[in-house]
Amino acid sequence: MHYWTGTGIAADPDMALKYYHRAIGAGSWMATLCYARLLAELGHHDDCESTLNGAVASGFVPAYFWLGWCRYARSKTPRTCQKVRPLMEHAADQGHPMARLFLARWMALGHLGLHNIPRGWMAVFRLAASPVFTERRTAPA
Repeated sequence: MHYWTGTGIAADPDMALKYYHRAIGAGSWMATLCYARLLAELGHHDDCESTLNGAVASGFVPAYFWLGWCRYARSKTPRTCQKVRPLMEHAADQGHPMARLFLARWMALGHLGLHNIPRGWMAVFRLAASPVFTERRTAPA
């Protein structure tokens, strides 16, 4: 992570990729997510998707969200929202808070069909009041 972020050491994305790849080989799912996100940041979108597809095939729930997010980040259109919706819905059904938030936002904005706008706004308000999202705002600095 330090090679990626440049925290305490000079940033070196190639070294970060090398160490993340080693951690993946040792069985780290979190390294898989970081590796894929760094690949996306460096513009290696096909490799990013390949890495996340492998994690999705293994049933790693956060990978569903990140695969959907990576695809959406490349093309922020309602059509992309529709395409990644099954990934986000699976992650949300399994309890991923950011997947729930993205789905609620997309519904509220009409990206998942006009008939879902009221349902989306209800979900946004429900999430805004949930402890998962309010704890961060109320926690001491």
